[in-house]
Amino acid sequence: VLVVHTLLDAGAKSVSHLEKLLDKFDWLVTHASADAAARVQTLAAVGSYWNARPAMVWLTLRKLLQYKLTDATAIVGWLTVSDAGRPLLETWGAWDAIGEQLSLAASSQRSATKAAEAEAERHAAMHADEHSGAE
Repeated sequence: VLVVHTLLDAGAKSVSHLEKLLDKFDWLVTHASADAAARVQTLAAVGSYWNARPAMVWLTLRKLLQYKLTDATAIVGWLTVSDAGRPLLETWGAWDAIGEQLSLAASSQRSATKAAEAEAERHAAMHADEHSGAE
């Protein structure tokens, strides 16, 4: 939480400040959110820091996805966590923004899957060429 709040505080001046900090300290955020539970805590820290400005929460989530510092599973996990007995989905009351974030997360996941599949096909074709050339 301290790492995230510190970066958000330093990057609060503008979106470009935040982007520069995420770019420079992506290794630190990656280390601080090494597992699924820690990634959910990272998003909770974003939510608590920008509690009064929900638009900044969504913008920051978008940037975290863009820099691959979070994933769709963490976002869904965070959005379904309870806040004082009410799911964040109700607490934040920003269904359009939530839908946009979930769509962005799903799109990011699909892109990563397509890239992995293309790479696997490339390797398979390369190995097939090697084997056919050896005959």
